[in-house]
Amino acid sequence: MGRADYHEEMRHRIQDLGFAIDRLRHRLDGPVDDRSKVELKGRLAGLERRREQLEHRLETLGDEPDGAWSRLKNQFDLEWFDLVQDFEDRVGRLV
Repeated sequence: MGRADYHEEMRHRIQDLGFAIDRLRHRLDGPVDDRSKVELKGRLAGLERRREQLEHRLETLGDEPDGAWSRLKNQFDLEWFDLVQDFEDRVGRLV
């Protein structure tokens, strides 16, 4: 997969994760005990910050020279996998 295709695919994945986080925020407006609501909102805020950081890194990734791009892409893929795994483990069951 070329850079442009990779960038486009990851941009959509990051956007989809943002939509999932937003859906959960809206669900928290419903009946949830206060302690659970505060804990879930904190988890969502942390996940959203990480998602935004990856979104920003994706934008700068395309400007890297070929040798650095490959290394940074691999690092980005690991961070993306960790973020998705955290989302699924911590709050994904609520989607």
